[in-house]
Amino acid sequence: ECDKQQRNLENERALTEQQLQELSSKIEELDKDIVRQESKLRSIKAAAFLKENDLMKQFTTMCGA
Repeated sequence: ECDKQQRNLENERALTEQQLQELSSKIEELDKDIVRQESKLRSIKAAAFLKENDLMKQFTTMCGA
C-alpha cells in the first residue's frame, strides 16, 4: 500500500511539474509581449512629442513670435 501511494505521489508530482512548466512558458511569453507593447508605446509617445514640437515651431513662425 505504501509503495502504491508513493507511485501515485510521484505521478502527481510529475504531472504538477509539467503543468508548472507549461504555465511558466506562457508567463514568459506574456512578459515578452508586455515588453514589446511597452516599447511600441514609447515609440509612439516619442513620435507624438516630436510632432508636437514641430507644430509648435510652425505655429510660432506663423504668429511671428
